[in-house]
Amino acid sequence: MKRKVLSLALALVLLLALISVAVTGTSAGVTLGIPKTQYAEGERVWVTVTGITQEMINNRSWVGVYTVGGAASAYWKWAYVKTVGTEIIPLDLPRELGTYEIRFVPR
Repeated sequence: MKRKVLSLALALVLLLALISVAVTGTSAGVTLGIPKTQYAEGERVWVTVTGITQEMINNRSWVGVYTVGGAASAYWKWAYVKTVGTEIIPLDLPRELGTYEIRFVPR
């Protein structure tokens, strides 16, 4: 049985049964990172967010999984940033094939 896989990368070409996910939406001084390039459908991805300030926490900034090019309100999963400096945030990926991106949303 062929295993469907989600592929997370900064720049990865869409391949048969693989999904490309970009890391986008960084704010001044904020960077996002992911630990590997392939994930199973619905798997949890651990997103490293660096450069978080107290103001971002106070304003309830967050990180989310989106369909590429989707509206800001069209997120799949999201989580608020809660730690000044660096935080590792778990996000569950969709169970549907498609093209997704991880965004930092400053508030």
